[in-house]
Amino acid sequence: MALLLAAVLLFPAGSYAAELDPAALEALDAAVAESHIPAMAIAVVDADGVVFERFYGTNVTEDTVFLLGSLSKSFTALCIMQLAESGALDLDEPVSDYVDTAARGVTIRQLLNHTSGYGTYQTSIDEVPESPPGRHVYSNLNYALLGRIVERVSGQTYSDYLREHVLTPLGMLHTSAEPAETIQNGLADQYANWFGVPVSAAPQFPDTDDWIQPSAGYISSSLRDMERYLQKYLRGGEGVVSAAGLQRMFDEAVPVEDEIPYAYGFGWNVIHKPLPQTVYRHAGLVETGMTCMYLLPQAGLGIIFMADMNDYLVGTDLMDRIGWNLVMSILGMEPGGIEAGEYWRRHGMFDLIYAGLLIAGTMALLRIPRFNRRCGQTKPCLSLLSALGYCSAAVILFAAPPVFFDAPYWVVRAFVPDLYTVLLVSGAMILTGGLIRLGIVLRCSRLQQNKTA
Repeated sequence: MALLLAAVLLFPAGSYAAELDPAALEALDAAVAESHIPAMAIAVVDADGVVFERFYGTNVTEDTVFLLGSLSKSFTALCIMQLAESGALDLDEPVSDYVDTAARGVTIRQLLNHTSGYGTYQTSIDEVPESPPGRHVYSNLNYALLGRIVERVSGQTYSDYLREHVLTPLGMLHTSAEPAETIQNGLADQYANWFGVPVSAAPQFPDTDDWIQPSAGYISSSLRDMERYLQKYLRGGEGVVSAAGLQRMFDEAVPVEDEIPYAYGFGWNVIHKPLPQTVYRHAGLVETGMTCMYLLPQAGLGIIFMADMNDYLVGTDLMDRIGWNLVMSILGMEPGGIEAGEYWRRHGMFDLIYAGLLIAGTMALLRIPRFNRRCGQTKPCLSLLSALGYCSAAVILFAAPPVFFDAPYWVVRAFVPDLYTVLLVSGAMILTGGLIRLGIVLRCSRLQQNKTA
């Protein structure tokens, strides 16, 4: 009885569940159309059922499967909470007590909160934390290790444990952490964004040592299943985990300093201000998909968005705003908007930059004959500076991802393939032009020396 009361207090039914503002739904349709996503599925649920569903694109149903990205982390956190409640593990014990790892002194709780000291782009190839534990740094490696802990403690594969202890009890029949099952369950066609145009792409299912492991970001699910998943929170756990265990996932959060400060619990962001009510949220991104889910505890609602394209430079922001606009409408706040033509204006700006880089690379090669003709007529130092300038420009382009985007090249290649290709091609052309010019300068210098001799 106490647990039932806790569940009711945790996620009470709200007056919002009866209906959604038609104006908000019209704005939602317009915003999704402006995002140019090939397929998207959206739902709002309360504890009793589905309040609202929307499908965009062709052949999209409530059973169409999408890749969840980092929404997968909440599933892994849920598995850990189950094992903690059963006494099979202790959140405050060292990770090294459960799995072989170079992380000494890091606890399971710190993996859950992203306070282990692991860096954002670390993988299992190097499991030595980059910094001392304590500060929140979002890292997929934390949840990759948590998946391994689930396997070691349960004696099952992560996929089998998830299916037996979470998915089957909740009736989630189109959810899986296995690539073959994901395809079999009806994965939506996948897309990457190239220069503002969705281009068909194969899903990038991870290998053992890849950056995004299933437990951190490669679970797949359908709208129907995610509705059930969110309702589990609204119903106090439904026996999968206790209501108290659910509450711990949100309450035992660590503060995160950001443009708008929030807290990170166990697989969930916890946002208080400047909202009139607390909102639990997590977004997900893989190479060919975007997702986001929300829980509004006082309103008694859960919201899920799933899309079949990754559009890192523009679409992720639009997706974020689409979700928040619906949440703000539900909370009685004035939502923002997505302007007509915004998608193409923003992509057009990037495309102009790309075109400029490619033109610069092309001209670096086309102007070589002119440079060659004028080399003997120009002061050697000026010709040398020109050649070195081209080489320096190429180095700057090659260094752009880690310096300006704070991301390694392999991340840019996976998530922003058009930018990666443009940087590589234009940088290679400019470098080639610079090296050829250096050769011409050296040749001219030798010729002048011979004439002098």
